[in-house]
Amino acid sequence: MLGNYSYLKGTITKNLEDKVRGGHTHHNLIITAKNLEYQINIDTQSQPTANVKAYHLDKPSIPLLDHLNKRGEEGVFDLASLDNSYKLDYVRNNSIFPLSLLEKTKPLPWQEISNLLDEYIVCGSKVYALGEFYNDRTHNPATAHGLKLSEIHPHLPTQGLHQIHLNQGTPLAIEQNKYNGIYQDGGLFIRSVDNTTIHGFFFMFEEQSCVTDDTGYPTTQPS
Repeated sequence: MLGNYSYLKGTITKNLEDKVRGGHTHHNLIITAKNLEYQINIDTQSQPTANVKAYHLDKPSIPLLDHLNKRGEEGVFDLASLDNSYKLDYVRNNSIFPLSLLEKTKPLPWQEISNLLDEYIVCGSKVYALGEFYNDRTHNPATAHGLKLSEIHPHLPTQGLHQIHLNQGTPLAIEQNKYNGIYQDGGLFIRSVDNTTIHGFFFMFEEQSCVTDDTGYPTTQPS
């Protein structure tokens, strides 16, 4: 399971693309919340060939975000101790979008995923993200996104959110299966500049299955 399943709400201040953790590619946002800066690290490719699926939707409102906003105006909020109505699960609570639309899509090269995000990322827009919180100044994480990115850009923060994707259904043969769990999926939501639309983005790896048991482990192979 994830260590610190959290919700982050703030304002976009920078839009970056950097290759970190060896050959793994991420699309990175810098956001500000309560005068503090955070990263949001979105996996866009982790193999030599495309292996990340992406689905995008536009809606005037999303009930999950309305519910989460009751926790406060902006900042980082720990979700682990809250009931499941505050959490995202692509499989068990897919009223936000039909899961089959993500599952059946083809993996996209990282450039195409970044181009899709670039269409909607506007500095000054509000952003909402669910994933795993890290702070590389006070923890020793397995994947030090903050420290890696700050080595390239020393002025950037070393805290933020990653695991912005499906966090269940990873096969036992893949090391990341240790992160499997339910009601802990990641997602990215950007409010349009005119405040009329929420742009939602959902991601999964090609290797993951969308049929899982009550511990988040796959019961079938990905189709």
